[in-house]
Parts: sequence; structure tokens; C-alpha cells
Amino acid sequence: MAEPANIETKLAGEPAPHAAALAGGGVPLGNRFQIFPAIPIPDMSTPTVRAFSATDTRDDGVPRVALICSNDLLPRLEMAKALKTVERPGLLRLYDFDLVNWPGSKGKRLALIYDFPEGGPLWSGKGPREAWTGAKIISHILTPLSTGLSELFVRNVTHRALRPQNLFWLDEARTRVVMGPCLQAPPGFDQPPAFEPLAGAMTDPEGRGNGTRADDMFALGMTLMAFAQGAMPGAGLDPDEAIYRRIDANSFDTFADLSKLPPALMDVLRGLTNDWEADRWTIEHLRGWLEGKRQQIPNTAPQMSRAAQGYKFGKREHKNARTLAHAMGRNFEAAARELRNGSIPMWVRASLGEQKLHDRLMAAINESTGDTNATFNDATIVGRACVILDPMAPVRFRGHSVTADGLGPALAAAMRKPGNGPIFTDLIRSRILGSWAHFYKLAGGKNLPTNGILDRIGRWVEDPAPGNGIERCLYELNPNLPCFSELAAGMWVSEPEHVLEALEVSAGADRKPVDRHIAAFLASHAGANSGQIKALMNPEQVDAHGGLSIVKLLADLQEKFGPPSVPRLTAWCAGLVRQFIDTIRNLPLRTLQLEQLNKVSEEGDLKKLLELVDNEKMRDADARAFENAKESYASAVFEIGELKNGGKIRTTLAIHAGKEAAALTAASLSGVVGIGSLLLRLM
Repeated sequence: MAEPANIETKLAGEPAPHAAALAGGGVPLGNRFQIFPAIPIPDMSTPTVRAFSATDTRDDGVPRVALICSNDLLPRLEMAKALKTVERPGLLRLYDFDLVNWPGSKGKRLALIYDFPEGGPLWSGKGPREAWTGAKIISHILTPLSTGLSELFVRNVTHRALRPQNLFWLDEARTRVVMGPCLQAPPGFDQPPAFEPLAGAMTDPEGRGNGTRADDMFALGMTLMAFAQGAMPGAGLDPDEAIYRRIDANSFDTFADLSKLPPALMDVLRGLTNDWEADRWTIEHLRGWLEGKRQQIPNTAPQMSRAAQGYKFGKREHKNARTLAHAMGRNFEAAARELRNGSIPMWVRASLGEQKLHDRLMAAINESTGDTNATFNDATIVGRACVILDPMAPVRFRGHSVTADGLGPALAAAMRKPGNGPIFTDLIRSRILGSWAHFYKLAGGKNLPTNGILDRIGRWVEDPAPGNGIERCLYELNPNLPCFSELAAGMWVSEPEHVLEALEVSAGADRKPVDRHIAAFLASHAGANSGQIKALMNPEQVDAHGGLSIVKLLADLQEKFGPPSVPRLTAWCAGLVRQFIDTIRNLPLRTLQLEQLNKVSEEGDLKKLLELVDNEKMRDADARAFENAKESYASAVFEIGELKNGGKIRTTLAIHAGKEAAALTAASLSGVVGIGSLLLRLM
């Protein structure tokens, strides 16, 4: 096994790894990589994701780095699939990713294996540093990063983690700069607010969403500004105050120190940090500028109305609707009171001169929610009002703010925290997201959700049946999210092939292997219908056909994805469908089927279980044999009567009496064995 080469020399302040730590081996990822938990890499770690040394058995002696993801945050698995093995200038190469058994963790953790940037980070520590010249910024940062972003954009991937601390020297000689990892957490999660466009800066970190190329272009502009000024933009400035200043002026004027910016970079910085997305420089504009072409972009941003008389809310006097909306979202209880008493709508009409805006606000205030909960009603009214006042901002609800694109990761993070799940349930059922989509489009916004997902989650969240509810919304909005069920025993269940493994563990715990999370996961990923879900959730009430429906669903999953044997789950399912065998009248056949049932349960083959019990031909044959047995028994009774009475009995009455007797006792005689000997004994 190759040892991590030269890593100890790259970690400032870190002790060199002990030989014993290496001798103890690492955590394997597949058959190729070994990860060493005893050798952390602080420069590539974040508060939520830890980086560790790794080695590659195919490339002996070359170090790698492994990022170990938190189970509390959703990694970007779809993007990881698109970037795996891509090796291009400006990008840190992703070699592989998979689940690993991480020491000290409950269940598995996702690990991503990257090239190890041997030259270390471009920006480490805190505080000011020496500013870079314009020429150095262009050659060392702007040129390679523009190439790297182009490669991402061609693959329809956004980086969403571009900032000075996430840039690295790939080689020890420090000649090649690459963007650092971007897949280990929700998009934009680790970004300082100043590196997000205005809407992203207003949004909760976990709710920023994949965003667009324009978001990465803005982050690139702020990154260039940081190196040009020798300090992080917005450092030491209160985040809310920064947002108010950015709205009142613009992002460039808020963060730029004109005395430090090289004149050669002025155009590119203004173009990249333009707050109006339609006017922001694209990668094509940037390429043209690098080639020496002058770039001119028209100013198409709509004019913002400013009031002569400000409106005092909280600790600030607001002279435009956007800053007021941001403040209202921060304190929805006070905002609800001032909306209901009419003071905010009155200011909008009198001071802003916006009659149409006033009318929309009044309609939003007066529209009934149909709910009796006062907190829900206040949050809904304020959420509606914030959308009307600033449709380009994220959706705000009870102190939270999310983009439509970021709702899934935000919901996943919320449901990991006690008490936050119901807030997002209320957000979805408030229908504010639909209102936002309407007004956002009217204001010129693009990149709206297009597949009707907002309507569907609204229907799901209103349906309390298992397989729907907020749990269904969770898995539909996050296709790669591991199942949150406690029954999954800490297993990472994010694909259909993982479902049966988790159910097998749960079924072995002497309990129902299904709860609301697994039910919703199956509905979302395996197409389970309401009947199957109901049967899974209430097996004690399921009839024979409901149990058969369950077995069909799970057998199909096993056949497609495996694993080949799930004996505990098969035994649990066998209990649901045993009544198909218990109702067989033919005693030898019933005994044989029960033996087969036990054998199939031990083998853990759900398809064989299904074939055993879902056999209409066998049941039809058994039913016909039973009818024949009744007829034979009736004839026997008739003959017995004749012999006992010494005379003829009316055929119809005798057969009728015989059938009644047969119906009571045929089960014990259904083998139709020994009727002749019975007659002899009775004589």
C-alpha cells in the first residue's frame, strides 16, 4: 500500500503522522482508494465537512484527499456523477465517490476522492494580506478559473463554492490554480453572503439552490475583488447592514475599495458583480474581455421607487420596498401587526406612490388562509407581502428564507432539526411559493420551476396518508437524499437498491419494517401506490390481496436491484400472505406448500415467495377438487342412507343433505382419500 506522500509538509501547525497511524491501515473506498482518518487536512476542511489524506493503489506514491460528508447536509450527487474523472485546467479532479464505513459514525458516510493540491491554498487564515497586482490576478486566477467554469457550464453544472479560501495551487511549484471542491454540501452553503448575488445573500445558506451560471460569475467577481484589495469584501460588516447597503446602492459600491482596485480590472469587476442578472457579464463576455475586446452591456435593470418619507420598521428607516421586505421577513410578528393595521400599505401608496402595489398588498392581507392558527396566518400574510414588495428576493416564512430551487436542501436540513419540519410544512401549504412564481415572472425573473413541482408538493403536503405528507415532498424534492427513517439503522438509503437492505435490517428487529419515511421513499423512488403503502403501514389489517400487493412491490425491487437474499424481510412478508396457503383444502398440498414457504423464507427470495402464493391455477384446481370432494361425499352419504334404511331415498333430498354434511367436514376429508374404506366401516 502506498503511503501518503509529502502530506505532512503541507499542513501548517499539524503534527507529522505517526507511522503507527499508517501501519494501522485506512478506510477503503472500493478496491482502489484508502482513506486515513488519523491524517486530517485542515486547509480543505470546513465546519461541516472534514478532509483526510488518501492514497490511490493505481498510482503508487501520489497523494489524494478524501472529503467525508456530513449526514446532516445533502451532497450534490447528481453533479458528482457529471464531474467524475473530468480533468481540465482550473478544476480539481474528482476521482471517485462512494459510501464508506467511517470510524465513530452511525452507519455509512459519503466520501469524495480528489487530487491532492500540493501547493496548498491561495488564501488561508483571516485578516488582510498583500494585494495582488492586476496582471497577476489575470494570469493566475482569472484565466484558469474562466477555463474551469467553462468546463462546468458545458456539463450544465454550477460550482456555487467559488471564493478565495477554496482556491488551491495544484502543483508544489505553485504554477497551476484550481477551484476547490463544490459537491460535499448544498450549493452555496459555505459561501460568505458577499460572494452571493443579492437574493442569495438574503437566503438561508442551505436554501440557496443550484442557481445559475450568473451566480458563479458574481462569485468570481467578488473573488477577484478580494485578491485585488487584499481583504475579504464585507469583512466586519453586519450581514443585514450589508444587504441594506447593497439594495440602496449596489454590490460593487458596497464592497469595492476604489483606492486599491487596479484600473485594468474596473470593467471586469463592475461587469461580474452587476446586481441585475440580465446585465451581469457571462462567460462569453469574460472571454471577449480577456481577448482584448471591449464589452458593453446595456443597463436594463428596472428603476426602484424611492420614498421621500421613510418608513420606520425595526431599527431602520426604509425608503424603498426591498429593504422593508427584508426587515419584515426578519420579524414577521411585528410585520403582521403593521400590515393588518394598514400602516405599511398606506406608506406604499402615499410615500412610494405605488397604487398597484398597495392594492396587491391589501388583497394579500384580506385573503383568508382557511386556517385557525394565528401564527400560521401571520406568517402567511407576511410571506405574501414580502413577495409582493420584493419578488426578486427569496420566499420568506417565519424567519426562514429559501429560493424555489433551494427548497429541497432547506427542507432536508430543517427536518434534521427538531421543530423545524412543521415550519416547512406550513410554508408549502401556505401556497406562497406559487404566489412568488407569479410575481417573480411579472418582475422579469427567469429560471422558474417548469415541471409543476410546486403544485404537486402542495397536494402532497395536504394529504396525511402514509406515502404522502411532508415526507413525500422531502424525497421528491431531493432525489438523492438518503431515507431519514430511524428504521434504516443509520444506513445510507438513497437509491432503490438500498431500500431492501434497510428493510431487511428493520424486519429483523421484530417490528414493522416500514414507517412514514420509508413509505414516502417507496412512493417516490419505487412507484408504490396508496394500496401498497397502506398495507405496508398496517399489516395487521391487510387482507390476502393487500399482502400480495406488498410482495409484488418488494419482489420487483429485489429482482431489479438486489440484494439476492433478504430472509428476515421474506419471513415477514410470508406472514402477510400465509392465508393463501392456509385456505388450501387439500391437506397433502397444504403441507407441501407450508414446507416450501419455510424454505423460501430461509432463502430470502421474494420472487419465489410470490410465485408460491400467487398461483391462480393451483387455487382453481384446489377449488374444483373441493367441489368434487363435496359431490363424492354427498353420493357416499346417499348410499349409506339407502343401506341403513333398506330402501330408496329421494335422490334430490339425499344429495342436498349430503352436501350440507360435506360442507362441515370436507376440510378434514378434502384429500378425497379412503371414501370407499369409510363406507365399508360404516356398514
